[in-house]
Amino acid sequence: LIAQSISVYPTITHDWLTISAKNDTYSYAIYDLSGQRMVTSTLASKATIDVSFYENGIYFISFFKDGQTTTKKFFKN
Repeated sequence: LIAQSISVYPTITHDWLTISAKNDTYSYAIYDLSGQRMVTSTLASKATIDVSFYENGIYFISFFKDGQTTTKKFFKN
């Protein structure tokens, strides 16, 4: 399952978000609390995403692979 294959940390961050995925490539999108898409991209295995320029608040990151989707929440402070 895609939800068990991806870790997002730290869940409260000021500048960088780290994504660990089990040896696979995933598409992802980050959304703000109003549902506005901030970015879309792909990642493989492990990646860091710069969120330092985002406004403080709650964000969601959705991952997509083979018709499956999972969404995780993080806080930018």
